[in-house]
Amino acid sequence: DKNSAPEIKNVIHDALQKVTMIHQQRLNALKQRRKQGIKAVFARFLEQILEVGDSKRRKRKAQKVMKDLENGRISHARASQILHELNKRQEGGWFLRQWQSF
Repeated sequence: DKNSAPEIKNVIHDALQKVTMIHQQRLNALKQRRKQGIKAVFARFLEQILEVGDSKRRKRKAQKVMKDLENGRISHARASQILHELNKRQEGGWFLRQWQSF
């Protein structure tokens, strides 16, 4: 049993280090989220205001893509890519992503 005591201490020490590291990572993530909090709230507010106009632009673009596809001006792959991007933008959060890229 004396041989197992150092092994148990090592296991407990390793577990404690791992838990401490995870705890620190989560604290850092929370701090980062707080910094972005006000910016994110403001961006969501602006996005709601701009959403009406953006939805109209998305619809016009989708109609143009379909017409271009029908007339053979773009490929199926390109049309699929553009429509996928439009659908992703419809999910929301686009304004914050665009704002953070500046």
